[in-house]
Amino acid sequence: MAAKFKEGEIVFERIRPKDKLIIVRRDNGLYYCRPPSGLRRKDLVYMERDLVAEKGENTATDTKIHP
Repeated sequence: MAAKFKEGEIVFERIRPKDKLIIVRRDNGLYYCRPPSGLRRKDLVYMERDLVAEKGENTATDTKIHP
């Protein structure tokens, strides 16, 4: 299965879209993220469905084809 997000990409949590996260690594469909400040020692773990791309990013799910 192709990954929706890449390591180093900036994403947002769906329920808290104001807080930026940086993807540190991906493993078995889980994304390990950290805030850009780096103050948090442990990585935050999210499933792909819990993250959204940074606005302006052109991902396959953001692209809409109009007839």
